[in-house]
Amino acid sequence: MINETPKPRKEDFESRLREARKRLEEQSLDKPARTTGRMGTGMALGFRIAAELVAAVAVGVGIGLLLDLWLETRPWFLIVFVLLGAVAGMMNVYRLATGQKKVMGYDNPPETPETDETGKGNDREQQG
Repeated sequence: MINETPKPRKEDFESRLREARKRLEEQSLDKPARTTGRMGTGMALGFRIAAELVAAVAVGVGIGLLLDLWLETRPWFLIVFVLLGAVAGMMNVYRLATGQKKVMGYDNPPETPETDETGKGNDREQQG
C-alpha cells in the first residue's frame, strides 16, 4: 500500500500558471503605482555625482599622502594625486551624464558566441 502521488500533467501546470498570472495582474491593478517623481530621481543623481567626485579625490589624497610619507617628498605626490583624483572623478561624472556603461574602453561589450544582441541563445550554433 504505497501512496503514489500522480505526476503533474503539463496542462495542470499551464492552467495553474495562467491563474497565478491573472491573480498577480489583479493585485497589481489594485495597488497604485509607486512614483518617486522628478525630484527624487534628480536628488539620487545629484548624490551619486557628489559621491563619485568625493570618492575619487579621497582616493587621490590617500595615495598621495602614502607616497609622500614613504618617499619623503612632501607635498608633491599629494598635489599630483589630488589632481589625478579630481580628473578621474570628473571623468566618472561625464560617463554618468552621457550614459556610458562601465566597460573598459567606453565601448559596448562584444557579443559572446552563446548570445546574440537580444541576449537569447544563438540558433546557428545549436542547430549545427
